[in-house]
Amino acid sequence: MLTCPICGQQMKGWSRSHLAKHNVSAAQFQALRIEAETGTPIADFLREVYVVQRLSTPDIFDRYGITYRRLKELLIANDIPLRTHSESVANQWTRDDGRRRATTARKMEDTNRRVLALRGNVAKRHDVRLKISAVKKANNPGLMPMLLTLRQWRLDNPTGAELTMIDALDAAGLVYEREYQVGRYFLDFAFVTRQVAIEVDGVGWHERAATKDAARDAWLTGQGWHIFRYTTRQVGQDAANCIQDVIAKLHVLGIDPPTLK
Repeated sequence: MLTCPICGQQMKGWSRSHLAKHNVSAAQFQALRIEAETGTPIADFLREVYVVQRLSTPDIFDRYGITYRRLKELLIANDIPLRTHSESVANQWTRDDGRRRATTARKMEDTNRRVLALRGNVAKRHDVRLKISAVKKANNPGLMPMLLTLRQWRLDNPTGAELTMIDALDAAGLVYEREYQVGRYFLDFAFVTRQVAIEVDGVGWHERAATKDAARDAWLTGQGWHIFRYTTRQVGQDAANCIQDVIAKLHVLGIDPPTLK
């Protein structure tokens, strides 16, 4: 049941005749409903769910019953920039729990099999592709510019878990840098003077990239770095506890956490 935020009438859903009765548009009605249900001004609500939490439009519909059309009208009315298509796609991948990547990987594998069957393209074979990739990484003048561009994008578009970790690090008064470069790798959070890194891993992504992460960590360890990894679930549940865990481990190693003077 839906409660009209204007007259208090209980309805199964809003109707055009009811909107006409109060002389409000569908978007205005939704704004009033959200404000009544959350106790938050609609502009603040939109910034929280769309900009800070970066919820996808399907998530916003599932949680708050706002369709994409109404959401778009409300965002424009409140001077909140709409995401570009590329930003929307990037946001979906960032929030992926692993199922989207798994589905995409299966589709790509099926496509590659069909290509091999039809064309017999040796370069599409998995072992050959790995060799080509290794050569490109070893001698690819365009690799680092691309990696630096991706780094800047991550700096400008932190994930929800990263925002939570930022708040926890700031609350603990620790000095850190985001996306700190070591060789060809970039660390999520780095205590640079202590050579300590904190990595925030998406659960599904980390499980599939475990081998690469292990090789990466081994190289960084060889450079004198200590790597501490936490999943997005751990950070979301209690980021402050993750920070205290890092500090405790540093004390065991005899390393003083870098705090603000």
